[in-house]
Amino acid sequence: MIKLYGAPLSNYYNMVKTALLEKGIEFESVIAPPSQEDDYLAKSAMGKIPCIETHDGFLAESIPILNYLEDTHPEPALLPSDAFARAKVRELAQSLELHVELVARRGFGALRGNEVPNDVKEGIKTDLTRGIGAIKRLAVLCILLAVSCCWGWWTMIRMPLESFRGPLAPLSERETGFRDSLRSDVKTLAGTIGDRNVFVPQRLAAAARFIESSLKQAGYEVGRQEFVAAGVTCLNLEAEIRGRDLPDEIVVVGAHYDSVRGCPAANDNGSGVAATLALARSFASAAPARTLRFLFFPNEEPPLFQTPQMGSWVYAKRCRQRGENVVAMLSLETIGYYSDDKGSQGYPFPFSLFYPSTGNFIAFVGNHGSRRLVRRAVGSFRRHTQFPSEAAALPGFITGIGWSDHWAFWQEGFEAIMVTDTAPFRYPYYHGPSDTPDKLDYDRTARVVEGLRRVVEDLVGDG
Repeated sequence: MIKLYGAPLSNYYNMVKTALLEKGIEFESVIAPPSQEDDYLAKSAMGKIPCIETHDGFLAESIPILNYLEDTHPEPALLPSDAFARAKVRELAQSLELHVELVARRGFGALRGNEVPNDVKEGIKTDLTRGIGAIKRLAVLCILLAVSCCWGWWTMIRMPLESFRGPLAPLSERETGFRDSLRSDVKTLAGTIGDRNVFVPQRLAAAARFIESSLKQAGYEVGRQEFVAAGVTCLNLEAEIRGRDLPDEIVVVGAHYDSVRGCPAANDNGSGVAATLALARSFASAAPARTLRFLFFPNEEPPLFQTPQMGSWVYAKRCRQRGENVVAMLSLETIGYYSDDKGSQGYPFPFSLFYPSTGNFIAFVGNHGSRRLVRRAVGSFRRHTQFPSEAAALPGFITGIGWSDHWAFWQEGFEAIMVTDTAPFRYPYYHGPSDTPDKLDYDRTARVVEGLRRVVEDLVGDG
């Protein structure tokens, strides 16, 4: 058990005691004033309070003690997980200490009946006025941030139903089939073919041939849209099921099949391609109310990302030129990696304030213009699927929100969202040579694909 040495008159003692209480750490309080006695100097080198006794030895000074408690008892955390939010809390705390508490100490002699000179009083008054003004400004910033966060939560983060929590059920027969096809297709794309882009055009073409052959085996006639990018002939591949009742309303499910240079791309985006193929096979005999298209695009990765040579943008422009009514587009982007470890999930600030730090969920992400589609898709997923899910409809300029083929459809005025495991915010092998088939969790990805099957059913009308 930890022993805490000090006295309640010390604000530093109270800081440590509060941390122990907040974290629920069992401890014993030992009332001890600051001392220069040898016995106490053996505990605290400067004879200061607070000091703690642990099974490893003694620690003094409040900041090292607080850091020790945070390191040894990380839950519940005393500070936000986001680096900037954590720094702002520390800024506020240090400002209070340096510019209010330490300034006020210069007048503590009056509490003991000592005379405080007038010039010292004036100095204290001037410095306290400045310090309190700084705290007010920081507090206003915190309030504005809190208001902004509340508004953002209500308009962009609040979603229908609740994310699933709890143990996952055994795979169903359909999910088992999805798992096996996902593993096989990812191995072909990332293992047999590997690095595939305009820098290795023969492998990009091999990936296109594999996808086209897979679609034909499922019974589809495959449409090809040829275009030239970086001097290489590239293909958008399309498999369509004509709508029964609303054929002019089109739902697109797509994934990019290229890789970033030098990367086998099992997760980014072999997982998205394999999932789109699995969905295409499962809908092959369906008769949906709306037209359903499965699309496979090249050139999503740099250096062609968000350029006119990006395959999805080439396709979306043609949809707009033809006057086609794409009512929903789902981009399946890097969906194969999950972790139950605390701290495995990251975000750009301030989204760590709203979303879990464990990367075991699938995310539905869109811009503000696609917010209805985001809510509809995640609501359908949660209604039908026992798997953790998160969603957001955010301004498109925020880091990561437009990092896939849905961005291209935004440019042409269509509602589009990304379905993702959040890629670099979770996946440690992102865009590297270690993005290989063995890194993926095929059981969990199969559950996601089954959930997406139900989402697509709802979007197109089951048939």
